[in-house]
Amino acid sequence: MSVHAAVDIPADAEPGAFLYWPESPYWSFQVLRLFAQASTGGADITEVHLAVRELRPGDIEGWYDALHSLARRVEEAGDGARAAGDVITARDAWYRASNYYRASIFFLLPDDERYRSGVGDRRRCFQKAMPFDDLRIESVEIPFENGSLPGYLFHKPAPSDRLPVVMIGGGADSVCEELYFALGRQLAERGFLVLTYDGPGQGLARLRGHLLRHDWEVVAGAAIDFLEGVEVADAERVAIVGQSLGGLFAVRAAAYEPRLAGAVAWGAQWDIQAQISAKLAVGGHTIDHLAALFPQMLGVAGTDAALAALAPFRIPVVDAMHCPVLIVHGAADTIVPAELADRLFDALPGGDKELKVFEYGEPGCEHCQCDSTAASASVIGSWLRRRLGPR
Repeated sequence: MSVHAAVDIPADAEPGAFLYWPESPYWSFQVLRLFAQASTGGADITEVHLAVRELRPGDIEGWYDALHSLARRVEEAGDGARAAGDVITARDAWYRASNYYRASIFFLLPDDERYRSGVGDRRRCFQKAMPFDDLRIESVEIPFENGSLPGYLFHKPAPSDRLPVVMIGGGADSVCEELYFALGRQLAERGFLVLTYDGPGQGLARLRGHLLRHDWEVVAGAAIDFLEGVEVADAERVAIVGQSLGGLFAVRAAAYEPRLAGAVAWGAQWDIQAQISAKLAVGGHTIDHLAALFPQMLGVAGTDAALAALAPFRIPVVDAMHCPVLIVHGAADTIVPAELADRLFDALPGGDKELKVFEYGEPGCEHCQCDSTAASASVIGSWLRRRLGPR
């Protein structure tokens, strides 16, 4: 097995955001992720706190039971509100329940039946809420190879002209429903047509048999092909945003998909094989989860096979980018070292590129600004408006 030589990856940063469990930044991060999404309707802080306060990091079964039970109670409350004619309370409850179902299966693996049923629970609640949103939201299927990739389109009602488009993809663990709360809603409110999707290896797409792949220009190209047939989409103004591992995919797409008008690496990446190798040497909850997850995303058996398959998952060496690139990172990122943001920025070809690092002591300093949805939405939204805004 060949492992890239970029093994000088710095150790994880010292935490700079709130730690629910000081002994485990990774498990704390999953709670912080929900807390931050409360601002966009994806959670209620007290509901989450009451559900997980007795847990200890590493208790996967306890985590699943607590959050699945919370999701079920909140979904049932939404059903009751709908039956009583209170559609706003119902909508809000269903959205929270969707995100709680997502969180409940986070530490499970795609071959676990509870994971599979949790995907259905998450989608059911989200789609029950959609008709009562003030945005127009549509469940879509993006034709892809021998099947399709699931996603959602959403925008303000009744646009007077074709809208600039932002397609948002996740990384190793975020899914198209969560991306509505993490960034998508805020961009739609800014006047964009937003497409969130599960790409190969992610969420429902993985359950359909689409394995994780490095050549994301193929995925981006399929999405743009689909958008060319969407009446309200301006297919000449399309940007891609990639969160976490998706930051690698966004840069890859910017290098090889000429139809893109902008790309955002929402979390810098460099060489996934080397990063995972470095984490394996240190150990801890982060790599315990990723070492179990990546083989199933890639469709291989075991960590060694996954490391070998990750060899091409690295920033491409190219002479130019087809579009402007924004890199957004947190100085206190406890999952991907902030040094990689500078390394990526320096390695990108000269031209229209920007780097924003949220420093210690300010909102947004954690991984992909999962401590502050407002921080990432402000920076990414402003940059996209400058690149894709009104003609």
